[in-house]
Amino acid sequence: MMELELLPAGLLAQPACQDILRQYSQSFSEVLQFENSENSPQSHEEFNKLLTEIRHRHQDTVPHMAEALHNLRDAGNLNVNCKDRLNQAIQYFLDRLYMSRISIQMLISHHKALYCPEESKNTNPGLRGTLDPKCDAVQVAQMAFENATFLCEQMYMDAPKLNIEWSDLTDSDKNSVDFVYIPGHLYHMLFEVFKNSMRATMEFHENSESIPDINVRIAKSSQDISIKVCDQGGGISRSVAENCFLYLYTSATRVKLSEGDMGGTTSTSTPMHGLGYGLPLSRLYARYFGGDMKLASCDGYGTDTYIYLRALESDARETLPIFNASSSNKIRDTKNQVEDWTKDE
Repeated sequence: MMELELLPAGLLAQPACQDILRQYSQSFSEVLQFENSENSPQSHEEFNKLLTEIRHRHQDTVPHMAEALHNLRDAGNLNVNCKDRLNQAIQYFLDRLYMSRISIQMLISHHKALYCPEESKNTNPGLRGTLDPKCDAVQVAQMAFENATFLCEQMYMDAPKLNIEWSDLTDSDKNSVDFVYIPGHLYHMLFEVFKNSMRATMEFHENSESIPDINVRIAKSSQDISIKVCDQGGGISRSVAENCFLYLYTSATRVKLSEGDMGGTTSTSTPMHGLGYGLPLSRLYARYFGGDMKLASCDGYGTDTYIYLRALESDARETLPIFNASSSNKIRDTKNQVEDWTKDE
């Protein structure tokens, strides 16, 4: 909330941004009411109900903020490129806002999964809250590809096929790649990458007789889970590649979401492309537990997307923003580069 109030006046004045600020203020004040509550079944029940309301209240924070930024850009007050100083400050702020949101949503979901049995009936019995001690990366990738294929076929009447290979270098006898992780986070990353690869492939090969496969390689070492997604979608130039992880940047036509369906967690009409925050959010999901996401493109041929995750749960520590004087200054002045994120030493 403190950082929201430091936003540029033009962005802070946007109705969607004001709504987000009010929502966070309301949720914070409501949670504080339970600070000294009696440890009783009734308090637990009321607290769980509040968590449900908070999760529902904030489900569309991302698309609402995107709408506010689109309005600022459309008015000519925001230039979405990596060299614009105002854009640098806003991108910096959005990384911190969305990383905090990922953490809060994870804690709420984890708490609800553990303490609300009525909401856990349809979940995987092997889950520990939202964590899966044996998260199968291959299975999650296949599910994400299947759902991305559904969207692609709706738009292009066809879709690339999946060619997936995997190896566990820590156990040659294993027929899968599993590790401790949150399946929903991995799914989100892969789903966004597959959507981008499919769109690029279909448009680059629009007049071709056949559509090349999308190749996926998953490898587990003693330290890392590495996922490589290769497409033949024409690639991207280096001048464009540096903007790919900027919020609002998209090479596709902007999607205008309908009233009441902002493309959030309960959206019934997930767009194929055009919102401009798929890749940057996916990278945040990867970085949340110490991983990362990178692009390597061969312009005129295709793009390789790499997702790196921690193989050992002891190494997968949360990466969270720290609010202090330097973070406040960075929102106003991007030259200030003092460390203000938690990280592994």
